[in-house]
Amino acid sequence: MGRMRLCFGVLRVALSAVLVLTLHSFAAAQHFSRSERAQAEEMLKNVAADVRDYYYDPAFHGVAWEAAVQEAKAQIAKANSYGEAFVQIEALVEKLRDSHTFFVPPHEEVDYGLRFQMIGEHCYVTQVKPGSDAASQGIKPGDEIATIAGFTPARDSLWRLKLATEVLTPMDSLEFGFLDGSARQLRKVIVKSHVRPTKTILDLRDMTGLDQQSMRLRLEEEQRLMRIRTAEFGRPLIVIKLPVFVQDAFAIEGVIDKARAHDTLILDLRGTPGGAVDSVRAWLDYFFSRDLKFADCNRRGKSTSEIAKTQHNHVFGGKLIVLMDSSSASGAEVLARVIQLEKRGIVLGDLSAGATMGSRLHGHRTGVYTYATSVTDADLRMNDGKGIEGIGVTPDEKVLPSARDLREGFDPAMSRAAEMAGVKLSPEEAGKLFPYEWPKE
Repeated sequence: MGRMRLCFGVLRVALSAVLVLTLHSFAAAQHFSRSERAQAEEMLKNVAADVRDYYYDPAFHGVAWEAAVQEAKAQIAKANSYGEAFVQIEALVEKLRDSHTFFVPPHEEVDYGLRFQMIGEHCYVTQVKPGSDAASQGIKPGDEIATIAGFTPARDSLWRLKLATEVLTPMDSLEFGFLDGSARQLRKVIVKSHVRPTKTILDLRDMTGLDQQSMRLRLEEEQRLMRIRTAEFGRPLIVIKLPVFVQDAFAIEGVIDKARAHDTLILDLRGTPGGAVDSVRAWLDYFFSRDLKFADCNRRGKSTSEIAKTQHNHVFGGKLIVLMDSSSASGAEVLARVIQLEKRGIVLGDLSAGATMGSRLHGHRTGVYTYATSVTDADLRMNDGKGIEGIGVTPDEKVLPSARDLREGFDPAMSRAAEMAGVKLSPEEAGKLFPYEWPKE
């Protein structure tokens, strides 16, 4: 199958050694046939080859790659399920300690009915799906999470926990530990999930009308969730909510032309995981009145520069404020750091994810399963000579929501940004600008 270019990756995913060991309990023991084990071994072979052929560091950071591959093969020979085998493949690529080199296994779509993220150094529930088991058990936004499946979430582990429980081994239920009351007592809740199996192979020659309708509806839903949303406050301010970097120059120009009628632009990149490198570059084209080399990408045997080319009369020249949080990753971090380094605007919010490398997605098919390897093919360095990987972008002004803000749906960071633009917008009003949208079933 083909390869797809990513913007410095889309997700930061990795598994620590301790998590790998514990994940064996997540993958329920079952009969693992000879043919199924052979398919898992073929997946391992292809993933290992992708890393061997395309990883940006031919020395693999000192990892004895071939020996590590043989170790993973030996572990798969003892696995009791696909889940256990998938854990071993991810454990192999985790040895590189790279945020954008990871295994994308065949998997079911699982939804535990709540969204959560790091805010500062604590993990909080940010959204609870109406009608879910989580909602019926009284879980609310603003609840602080102390444990997930027995593990303590932290900035360097939450991505790993999500990968384990949502992708590698989706589960029927997941245990959360919440800190309740002023006494901070631990309350454990087992939340039932909603699991939706996905087609392993899409055969365009043999699709029923129902399949075609389902595919069309899912594509429409994906497009809806990826659309740009805006809010305007007269001449002083426009707010742009950007969920992912997928827009081409034509689409960006249309949005920026609208923004040019305003004095200040707030670009909300909270929760933005990255996207296409061409899209990030194109956004930067409209923020600078000159061509700008904004990063260097070090690849196998060569280094290339990322250059934003000014769009001259279409550039937004007003005040620029960028909002970020701990889920802002990849291209979102690159754009924000460029704005900081070039003193083009102000970054508000929380420390970003620190997951910024160049990567490609390599797709495969084994038997009835489709899967992929994301492989880092470039190490990114900003104009100050430093990388963001594992560090993140520190905001110029830290503005974090409290537990009460989350529970009430208040948005203090947006309110503060609007204040900087000369617009009075209460945290309550700010929280209503862009309501969270759950994917439709």
